[in-house]
Amino acid sequence: MTRRTNNFQQLIAYIYEKIVPAGGTVTESGMVMDKDAKVLREVDILVEHRLAGHPLKIAIECRDRSRKDTVEWIDSLIGKIGSLDVNKIVAISSRGFAKTAIQKARVKGIDTLTFEEAVEADWEKYFFRPGIAIFSDPSYRLQTVQRSQEGNFVSISGKDREKHVIVNGKDSGLLQTYFTIYFESTLVNEVHAFIKKNIPNLYKSYSDLQKTTLISVDRRFPAMILKAPNGDEVDASVLRFIITCDWKLQDVATTHHRLNQSMLSVGVHSDFDGKYEFRILQDADTQKVHADYSKWV
Repeated sequence: MTRRTNNFQQLIAYIYEKIVPAGGTVTESGMVMDKDAKVLREVDILVEHRLAGHPLKIAIECRDRSRKDTVEWIDSLIGKIGSLDVNKIVAISSRGFAKTAIQKARVKGIDTLTFEEAVEADWEKYFFRPGIAIFSDPSYRLQTVQRSQEGNFVSISGKDREKHVIVNGKDSGLLQTYFTIYFESTLVNEVHAFIKKNIPNLYKSYSDLQKTTLISVDRRFPAMILKAPNGDEVDASVLRFIITCDWKLQDVATTHHRLNQSMLSVGVHSDFDGKYEFRILQDADTQKVHADYSKWV
């Protein structure tokens, strides 16, 4: 998606998009009728939904400043949207409000909210304190090959590796070379497809990604035996391949901000083809977690 010019407004709109009741809509730069002037006026964010069968409109104005917002901003909001056809007005500041601003807003029926940086005490009512990491470029290694012996699997030893693989009576080369080729040509693709399909089940936390993943693959090779230089032979018709998977990890710096009952965690990652913004929203009211990302172009 194309990056919007007002990132603060975008983040506030994102929060409301996730917490608005089913059937509701959230519109950035929404247009609302001015009842006095009989013209449409623009508000930063317009939230619309129905309550008990009645339409409800909430106008949200956002301000991202380096200092607390003063009563002058509240005065300007009263002048701008006092006659708009809305049921509620919400003013959201990135740095909070002066006491006089809060007092006047309360008298005029305007809710004042602060998009404030989270502190330790804020996390008690949320599910978790998230971190964001990019994991890519998995590396796979054939750790060991085991053969079935009397109902159990035993590892092929260093001495076994000197044996030749015999399939249907034909010599297919040294064991180590044969299974290295089989691993690289067949098993890697199968294991990668399995990992990709089962990522949510295999990796539930960051610590899971930091660990080496072991994948066990059993295969049957009818009429396969291992033949030693001295002529001794062992059955190799049932084999188990133990494969390791390790990920390349890169932490993404994450900020956490609270708006009313919602906690929003945001991380930005730069890649060769652009930037990605990751968002995780935890809503204490609905006990839901939302996560997604967007690409800046």
